[in-house]
Amino acid sequence: MDPYSIENFKEFLKKEGLFEIINSIKKVYNQDIAIISCEELAGTRKGNCRRLVTQYMAPNTTVKIKIQNIGTSNNRLNIPPKMKPSCQKIEIKKILKQKYNRSESSLIYNKILKRVC
Repeated sequence: MDPYSIENFKEFLKKEGLFEIINSIKKVYNQDIAIISCEELAGTRKGNCRRLVTQYMAPNTTVKIKIQNIGTSNNRLNIPPKMKPSCQKIEIKKILKQKYNRSESSLIYNKILKRVC
């Protein structure tokens, strides 16, 4: 099998526990953020992320989170007030913590946030 095939990439992500994380991000947000997250998580093997998310993961059928409501109630989530509502992706941190420790998940989260905003 071709080492650059989508099947090898999928198996690599599943073995590393990343496939479910990326799929969860797609379900909570959308495919664009899932692609960006995949690219951050896959490291040097990120070339197939767009194809993986769009063709090999189920379409997002969940209800979208109303991002503009995050951070209300005296800014409980410590979101900077100048941050655009579309950049408030708090759930990604929770999803990343399934596999990574606090500092690693924060580092990855910040990389994703920079690319999204």
